[in-house]
This record gives sequence, C-alpha cells and structure tokens, in this order.
Amino acid sequence: MIHPTALVDPKAELAEDVEVGAFTIIDAKVRIDSGTRIGPHAVITGRTTIGKNNHIFQFTSIGEQPQDKKYAGEDTQLIIGDNNTIREMCTFSRGSAQGGGVTRIGSNNWIMACVHIAHDCILGDNIIMANNASLAGHVTVPHDLDPVTLEQSANNIAGHTNPANLLDISAGDRLTIGDNGQRLHERT
Repeated sequence: MIHPTALVDPKAELAEDVEVGAFTIIDAKVRIDSGTRIGPHAVITGRTTIGKNNHIFQFTSIGEQPQDKKYAGEDTQLIIGDNNTIREMCTFSRGSAQGGGVTRIGSNNWIMACVHIAHDCILGDNIIMANNASLAGHVTVPHDLDPVTLEQSANNIAGHTNPANLLDISAGDRLTIGDNGQRLHERT
C-alpha cells in the first residue's frame, strides 16, 4: 500500500506489496523488492536498489548523492540487501566515481537511529550499528564476525584512513569487531 500523500515517481520500480508511508518521496531510479516497508517522511533517491523484507523507518535519507567534494554528478549507486532494519533518521549515501561507484549494505543488519553510512562503504551481513554510529567514506565492515557491533558512547566514526579499513574512531568511543567478542579497539 502506498499512502496517498507519498510521492512515488512513476518510473520507480516497487514490488506490489511494498508499503510506503505518508509524505515519503521515492525517485525514478529506485527499485524496491517485495515485503519491504518504508515509514513516513523518508526520502529514497538516486540509483538505489533495496532488497526484500527490509523495514525502513521514518525520516531516513537513502541514496542521496555522496558527501564528497569531488562528486560531479556521476551515475553512482546504493545497494541494500534483504531483511535489514533501518531505524529513524539514518542517512546512506551512494558511491563515488573514485571509490568504485557503489555503496553496499548486506543483509540481516540492525541499523539503529541516526546512523550515517557514507559513500563507497561496504557493510556485510548480520551487523548491529548502534545509535549515532557513522562510517566515513570507503569503510569496509566484513560480515559473519561474532559479534560485529559498532556501539555509541558519544559518536562512532570509522574512517578510511587506517590500513585495515576498519578502525579510526573518535575519542571516547568503542568499536568491537571480532570473533568471540574480541575487542579490537576501545577508548574510554
């Protein structure tokens, strides 16, 4: 069901059972697969593909152009897998030409409120990102690690500056990525 106040471009491709909330905007190059629910006041734009059975809450910005000063209007994309929960006020950017042109979010992720995933990030499967966690451009978080958790104590910011492409956190924050709860980085 598409709420009558939602603005869905006629060129957008939505499966028959996709639910779209009030005042949501979905642009022409967007594709959304079956079972996905989009809350009110969301904006989904650019060349964005969203898989099956995702739940995207209100006030999200999905597929906007990358926040990269070098971006010059290239046709880049955002790909989101299946069975993700994306909570309120999250922002996910498309890729940039310099980073391969794709931001990719895997499947079965729990992404809490106010998370930012920047251009050219690759987020694997089965990841929990707590409130206000942020991934700067070109960050890779692999899947199937036990556990893989980005937790907030102020704001978490993983940046693209370190060799492992994982751990560059702002002061006071904790990032846990490893098997059996092994802490790879912690500051208090």
